[in-house]
Amino acid sequence: MPGLDYAATELEFIARNLRQAGEDDLYRELQQSIAGAVRPVLGEIRAGLGEYMPDRYAGVLAGGLRLTTSRRLSAASTGVTVVARAGTRKLRRLESGVLEHPVFGDRKKWGRQVAPGGGMRAGFFTTPIRRSAAAIRQQIVDAMDRVALKASGK
Repeated sequence: MPGLDYAATELEFIARNLRQAGEDDLYRELQQSIAGAVRPVLGEIRAGLGEYMPDRYAGVLAGGLRLTTSRRLSAASTGVTVVARAGTRKLRRLESGVLEHPVFGDRKKWGRQVAPGGGMRAGFFTTPIRRSAAAIRQQIVDAMDRVALKASGK
């Protein structure tokens, strides 16, 4: 597999040339392939919440968790970003393995569950992404190759 810098440069080159050549369908195919490569990890994050926090809280978080992707194919910034949002929930704390909550619903008394132990484990967001990163990169490189071949008429 090519190095990350090389792959990012190549991705930007292909995207720029597709746009300049008016190959909107191929450009759209490339964008959709990138989104498709990332989509499974979004499901892994959501499905794995119970491994990182108490099931009851995982269910509450899953209900309000929004996972989105952003694709950038410009020379200044080429890449894919996954963003998690969950209203007022403190996702950075949860990611680090800390859950703060009112004790039995009493907002005057707060409890803290911390990893390790306490039913919490760090990494609910980053672990699935890191585990899938190589496969995602390979799928993007494969999509680049496929689209470049189509663009060249082969």
